[in-house]
Amino acid sequence: MQTSSVAGEEEVRKATGGNFSANVEKKRQNISNRENFIQDIFSFGRVKQLAFRKDHFFPGIAKLFPAEMHPKLLPAPKHFLGGNMILVTGATGKIGTEVIKKLAEGKHPTRAFVRNRSQAREISLPGVELIEGDFSKPKTFARALDGVETLFLLTPSSADAEQQQSNFVDAAKAARVKHIVKLSQLGARPTAMGRFQRQHGAIEQHIIKSKIPYTFLRPNLFMQGLLSFRPTIASQGVFFAPISQALVSVVDVRDLGEVAAKVLTEPKHEGIAYDLTGPEALTHAEMAEQLSQAVGKPIKHLEVSPTAMKEALMNSGFPKWQAEGIVEDYDHYRKGEAEMVSPAIREITGYEPTYFAQFALDNAARFAGKAAGKA
Repeated sequence: MQTSSVAGEEEVRKATGGNFSANVEKKRQNISNRENFIQDIFSFGRVKQLAFRKDHFFPGIAKLFPAEMHPKLLPAPKHFLGGNMILVTGATGKIGTEVIKKLAEGKHPTRAFVRNRSQAREISLPGVELIEGDFSKPKTFARALDGVETLFLLTPSSADAEQQQSNFVDAAKAARVKHIVKLSQLGARPTAMGRFQRQHGAIEQHIIKSKIPYTFLRPNLFMQGLLSFRPTIASQGVFFAPISQALVSVVDVRDLGEVAAKVLTEPKHEGIAYDLTGPEALTHAEMAEQLSQAVGKPIKHLEVSPTAMKEALMNSGFPKWQAEGIVEDYDHYRKGEAEMVSPAIREITGYEPTYFAQFALDNAARFAGKAAGKA
């Protein structure tokens, strides 16, 4: 939407407490290096959004600067070149990291919501702004959302995830975010039997009620989830699950990163819920066979009871609520509710999603208990 120069200048004056001209004049007197000067002006918070649009000043504000200092002659910092600001939450997890990398490759202005900046080295990329916050502290949301137009909503697995994400949606509405892309789950609905699907379904409904335009990404079981079985695969050549011969169209999180980046930066996805799957549905026995070929040793899937899986998960460090939720997910898989194959990844990205055989090859060293693979 176009904004007149007069209205824009008035909004700038309000955003800076009426002292914009005085502040600029002071900086002109104290800063001799013109590149540092422009960079400093960009740090004025809301002024960076109001005074600079597509590399030019509002005409009235431009009069405050000598002609040789206009951005048309002096490039603006790359972080502000074109596009809307995108906030990615859950930025240091497997999916969040993939999303950040794809956005950075596309040179899209990106902000990453992280708990600890020092632990976010993998996403400390050109054009990516790191901002610290905590989902358990809603007071940290407003600063992260300032100036954001598009939000990628993902939280770490938590018993409080529904409330945390709902709080973030409320903050996004207050910040006038224009589009929320939520990472959900295949089969998400408020009345689902599994707690994770039920949780995602409730959050989706909260977003719909907020009236913020949305896109829901509903992936199937992650291929990377099998990496949790690395210890027994490496030492015993087996992994366990209560799934019988049910088919599951497992999906690679690397494809989810590509999909999310497209949906976050293209206008045609609003109001859509995408089911995201791999290109084929496999039994766990078939996955074991493909892992065997990639690793170069026999690997088998062993059927266990839901109770045995829950106990094994808890013994390996999973809290009770999470172990129970995983077992509920496997009940969903065992009923054949995750065997559908969706064309969505190909339609959104233009390429075929990753086959499990390729994932196995990429991570063969990890499944063999050696050096880290690609994940």
